[in-house]
Amino acid sequence: MNHLLDYKKILFVSPVYWYAASAQMKVFIDRTSDFLDLEELKDMGRRLRNKSAYVVSTSISSEADQSFINAFRDTFEYLGMNYGGHVHANCENGYNPSEYIEDVNKFVKLVKCEDLFSAV
Repeated sequence: MNHLLDYKKILFVSPVYWYAASAQMKVFIDRTSDFLDLEELKDMGRRLRNKSAYVVSTSISSEADQSFINAFRDTFEYLGMNYGGHVHANCENGYNPSEYIEDVNKFVKLVKCEDLFSAV
């Protein structure tokens, strides 16, 4: 967590499994929320406030299910983080980078340019 708190922007990356994040991501989020629930960790957890969070996902669908995205958005809201956006790739037939170059470039630009619009 100490390393995570050094950054203003955090990427959450997970495949979509039955409309939800992977088990590993779920455990990570559960442990992160402990930083707001346990008294001895609250000062550290409050340092998540106003950090920007982004989601990168893959699945066998053309888009990430809205329930998947909303779970992250709701978590970020609970943690006091700003939701910055997401990018998704359909990997039903494997990942072909050339199919997603435009989406990835747009996402990278979004992450890089966010500083222009937010007070730090």
